[in-house]
Amino acid sequence: MLTDYPGGLYRTLSFRTHRTGDVLQAILAGVGPALFGFAKDPEATYFYGQAVSEAAVIAATDWDAAA
Repeated sequence: MLTDYPGGLYRTLSFRTHRTGDVLQAILAGVGPALFGFAKDPEATYFYGQAVSEAAVIAATDWDAAA
């Protein structure tokens, strides 16, 4: 909604800034359970799944297409 690409409504973030946010979100989802002390709990599985999903989206996106 805030990214400067087709479909963005307010276009305040560059596509590269959007990528940086995606990378940070994937990292936090992947290491967050360890940082917050629940890495071995069943609930951590959701965070690991989100990290893998986000990594797949990052890998599948052509980050130079909108440049």
